[in-house]
Amino acid sequence: MGSTSSVSRSTAFKVISTHSHNHDPKQPHSFSRLESITLHQYSPQPLEKQRLENFLTGLGSSLLRAKGYCVLPQEGTMLLQFSGNHLEWQPTALPVSQGYVTLIGEQLDKASITDQWEQCFISL
Repeated sequence: MGSTSSVSRSTAFKVISTHSHNHDPKQPHSFSRLESITLHQYSPQPLEKQRLENFLTGLGSSLLRAKGYCVLPQEGTMLLQFSGNHLEWQPTALPVSQGYVTLIGEQLDKASITDQWEQCFISL
């Protein structure tokens, strides 16, 4: 018992959900390969703004869009919106205890993305 009160390293950076869109003949072909992945900020380590920006830009052209709320050590809770290599941060009063980012893209390498997300929290 008591296993729910401790978070192991393997679940500290858990991917909450992934979703793939199946091809629908009524939709344009370009939407058939869209996928989404939601990453949650479970680590006790703070998520540094620059590391998150590097993470998003480092995913390359497969990432089309990202949106979420991030709890940053200096700025507090910020709304993040990423599209077309343009990253926008907006302060928010929304009470967010754990941040998250949802990524939308084509042929996302979920294993690699999850590993890179974990690296955002590891101290140098």
